[in-house]
Amino acid sequence: MRKFFWAKYYNTGLVNWKAMALTKKKELKPTIRIPARPYITLTKDDLEEIISLLNNLL
Repeated sequence: MRKFFWAKYYNTGLVNWKAMALTKKKELKPTIRIPARPYITLTKDDLEEIISLLNNLL
């Protein structure tokens, strides 16, 4: 992992990457959190179409 941080430091020159490369910690736990996103969202038009199809079938 340190090689990755050194490579990022050389590419960007940001001090944050250098600090991560020089850390003494054995495990580097990321603090990035990706929020859950809905898979499918239905609009009112979609719901009306589904209801009309179901009514036609029944």
